[in-house]
Amino acid sequence: MTGYAFPYRLPDLPPIVGRAALPIAVAGLVLAGVGASAPLAAQAHTYARVGPNDMSLCAPGKGPAVRITVSGMKSSSGHLFVRTYPANKHDWLKSKRYIMKVEATPNEGGVAVCVPLPSAGDYAIAIQHDINGNRKTD
Repeated sequence: MTGYAFPYRLPDLPPIVGRAALPIAVAGLVLAGVGASAPLAAQAHTYARVGPNDMSLCAPGKGPAVRITVSGMKSSSGHLFVRTYPANKHDWLKSKRYIMKVEATPNEGGVAVCVPLPSAGDYAIAIQHDINGNRKTD
């Protein structure tokens, strides 16, 4: 999977990139701050959790989560995977080192995805559209 680095926290991003729309073409890596954070070293993570795309988890007061709108997909076929990783280079894109994986149904017009997080903090987010089921980005 390839992507681009965004050295910004979500609250610092313009609305079109941060919360409203995150084009799949540039969504490889986003450092996503979701509020006040504890130091990274103090955060212990449970890895390889999988959850549904439950948009109610992104409602105000429901706990830490990030809402992502993915647009620019070439097809409505296949699977869309959104994975959150600890914001460090040691875990980034390593097998089973994601914190949470959410699978959604792709839609050429765009799709909203809610990813619940264990706590407020900094996370790296990877978005993969697998059109043909081979577990590779298409």
